[in-house]
Parts: sequence; C-alpha cells; structure tokens
Amino acid sequence: MVITTSAKIKVFADDRIVQPQTPFEAKKSGWHCGLIYDFYNFDYDKLESWCRETFMAGTYAVFTGSVWFVRKSDAVLCKLKWA
Repeated sequence: MVITTSAKIKVFADDRIVQPQTPFEAKKSGWHCGLIYDFYNFDYDKLESWCRETFMAGTYAVFTGSVWFVRKSDAVLCKLKWA
C-alpha cells in the first residue's frame, strides 16, 4: 500500500520513502534539488561518497547531473558544500 504525504513524497505504510528514478520524478514528488552539476567536469565519486557518509540512506538521490533530497535543509547543506 502506498500513501502520499502532504509534501507529495510517496512513502510505504511502514514509513519507507520511495526512491525517485529520475530528476523529473524527484521534482514531481516534492523532493528538493541540492545541486545541478556538469557531469563531465565534476568529481561524481566524491559527491556520492559524501552523500552516503552525511545523509541517511533513502533520503537523497544522486543522478547524472543533479542531486535531490527529501529535506530542504539537506539540499541547502549540499549547495553550501559543493556550489
């Protein structure tokens, strides 16, 4: 069973967040964009590693060219760190 919260973030009945598969899906679901970057001129591995160490699993999504977060405060922290 899937429930939609007021912020349009899909969650299961047991509070697991449904991970978006594309940036468009993340935006549509109410996630917050933390960073848009040029994939060819950016150290993707460092960014992905930092996100894994800093944030709880399932609360962020790293795509080719952007990073999205469930919480706005996490998105702001990412912008401050990587912009």
